[in-house]
Amino acid sequence: MAPSIPTREPKTLVAGDRWQWSRTLADYSASAGDVLSYDLVGATGDVLSIDGASVTGSGSTWTIDYTSSSGLPGGTYAWAARITNSGKRTTVDRGTLTIEADAVAIGTDEADLAAIDAVISKRITADVEAYTIGGRAVTKIPTKDLLVLRGIIASRVWRKRNPTQAFPQKAAVFDVR
Repeated sequence: MAPSIPTREPKTLVAGDRWQWSRTLADYSASAGDVLSYDLVGATGDVLSIDGASVTGSGSTWTIDYTSSSGLPGGTYAWAARITNSGKRTTVDRGTLTIEADAVAIGTDEADLAAIDAVISKRITADVEAYTIGGRAVTKIPTKDLLVLRGIIASRVWRKRNPTQAFPQKAAVFDVR
């Protein structure tokens, strides 16, 4: 049996998942040319618009079916539901919801971070970045470049784990353990 479709905007959504809900607005009708759309704005300025192309209407009930949510950062988003008809826009409702980060994306970044930490750890005991044996040369990624990359990936992991907190300004290399 298919799950029931919520009849209001959800309080929590997961990035990467299919989002679906329906909304009835008695004063508006798809048959009259009214188009329902949503705008979501995150704390960091991330904006997501779910326009009329993603919304199907029948009478005064619209079903929102959105499948392109992958890659959205987690956090609290303000949303506005709007009806547009003949170029005129009316905001019909507002609220907030939480988008939870995609666990698959967090896991990938965490695995990359662990791999970089392992390489850096091995470099501490074997501080060779380049060597030649029998005419074949091997040059490894410079340690300073690994530290920069580690900082980038660690900051992504931190943001995904702490979507509602302000990003620390003073840390050069993040310890996310």
